[in-house]
Amino acid sequence: YQSNEIIVATGLAGVALYVFVAHSITTPKPFLSPRLLMDRNYALGFVLVTIFGMLNFTPMVLLPQLLQAHAGYPDSLIGYIISWRGLGAVLGFFLSNWLGRTDPRYGMIAGFALQTRTVLEWKCGIAPRGLVCSDTIRDLAGSTCLSAIRRLSSRLEEGLEMLSRNVNIAFIMTKLLYEIHDAYRQ
Repeated sequence: YQSNEIIVATGLAGVALYVFVAHSITTPKPFLSPRLLMDRNYALGFVLVTIFGMLNFTPMVLLPQLLQAHAGYPDSLIGYIISWRGLGAVLGFFLSNWLGRTDPRYGMIAGFALQTRTVLEWKCGIAPRGLVCSDTIRDLAGSTCLSAIRRLSSRLEEGLEMLSRNVNIAFIMTKLLYEIHDAYRQ
């Protein structure tokens, strides 16, 4: 919190959250009914989609900037590395179709574990080939995990899912960028 802009944005986010919660509690027809969170499947799905958003979308947004600014990769190579994510996603959805015959928890656990492992493998000196493999496997795991979450919690609504992703992506990106900035400043 060394920038006034971050402090103002955090304050505005806090006020907006307060207004949203107060409105949801006091109005007869809220945007998000608090009764929805009483449903165990819905609440569990909300938490799992939040974790999924942190593991999947944060690296997707940060990777190109980090590769360009800190690893010195040209734009064409970054595009090539990122394009392999599509193959991972397609293979993951085919795999999730096959895993759909089993308990969705197995696909979800395997997906979360693989996503976390691939992100933890990233290092400053990682070769492009390692990034391609890591990104492909991460998206394969993400597709598998997302399909399992959707099967496990059938009452997820798209609007709330997107809200959850965007809020968590913003929080994690702010934290990661702050840490990167702080590390390079020293």
